Amino acid sequence: MADMEELKTTMKVMMQGINELKEGQQKYEEEMRILRSENADVKVKLNEQGSRVEMLEKEKIRNNLVITGFEVNTDDCDLIKKHTGNFIKEKLGVESKIKTVRKLGPKKGILEIETFENKIDI
Repeated sequence: MADMEELKTTMKVMMQGINELKEGQQKYEEEMRILRSENADVKVKLNEQGSRVEMLEKEKIRNNLVITGFEVNTDDCDLIKKHTGNFIKEKLGVESKIKTVRKLGPKKGILEIETFENKIDI
C-alpha cells in the first residue's frame, strides 16, 4: 500500500513537471511567433530602405556629367567649378548651374549639375 502511495506521489510530481514543460514550451513558441513577426517587419523595412537608397543614388547620378579633355592644373574644387562654368558658358552658350565638381584625373572630372533640365541643356 505504501508503494502505491509512493507511486501516486511520483506520478503527480512527473505530471507537474510535464505541465511546467508544456507551459514553458508554449511561452517559447509565443516568443518565437513574435520574433518571426518582428523579423518579417524588419525585412520589409530593410527592402523599403534599400529601394529608397537605390532611388536616391540613381537620382544623384542622373544629374552627373562626365567631362574629358578639359585640363585644369589645380585641385581646388571651387576654382575648377568656376573655370568649368565659364568654359561651358563660352563654348556652349549655356548658363550652367554646377553643384559640385570632382576631379578624376588631369583631364577628366565629374560635374554634379543642380537640375536634370540644366544637364540636358548642356
